[in-house]
Amino acid sequence: MGHNYNSKLMDDKTEEKIVLTRSYIEDGQIKTIAQLYSALTKKVVAELLDLNKSSFSNKKSNSPGEFKLSQLIKLAQALDVDVMVLIGIFINSISL
Repeated sequence: MGHNYNSKLMDDKTEEKIVLTRSYIEDGQIKTIAQLYSALTKKVVAELLDLNKSSFSNKKSNSPGEFKLSQLIKLAQALDVDVMVLIGIFINSISL
């Protein structure tokens, strides 16, 4: 796949967090968005999705059902993980 974000905008520490998060997702250690945000901050997720950091952090980040499929695809590409695995993480986080 290959990551789909502008690495020039990311510092080395953020790049390392992305690589580590990818590994956690692939190993099945991240099962919810709360766990995702523990590994990768909301700010970084917002940056990967090209969203306003403050509105993302205050509203959307806490509502997994509000994410568009196109955003989940974009995030999966940026993290270089299988989109179905990432969708599963979001589904696990929705309270029914």
